[in-house]
Amino acid sequence: MAGRPRKMLARVTALEEATFQLALDICEARPQQYVEREGDERDDELATWWNRSSRNVQITLIAIGELLGALERKAGLGEAPERRRLAERGVEGYNEPEENTEGAPT
Repeated sequence: MAGRPRKMLARVTALEEATFQLALDICEARPQQYVEREGDERDDELATWWNRSSRNVQITLIAIGELLGALERKAGLGEAPERRRLAERGVEGYNEPEENTEGAPT
């Protein structure tokens, strides 16, 4: 892969999209009984591996998303592509600071 951010964008964008889809697929496939027992799997090997897989793919999604965002900024695209991606996925405001309204707990 070339060392130029613009040339890396297409490849990393595809990887990020594939990782996002994998995270959704695991989320949909993981049995609810394992979701409810996450962190308390005890000796249930299947629960352990379902939950580890889910957690690890989520961590990977965050990491590759950060890589993609850094590449986009380095390529001079700013944060607009990342905001658009998050909005399309229904996670608007994810990276924006929370506003403290009067009387609201901080």
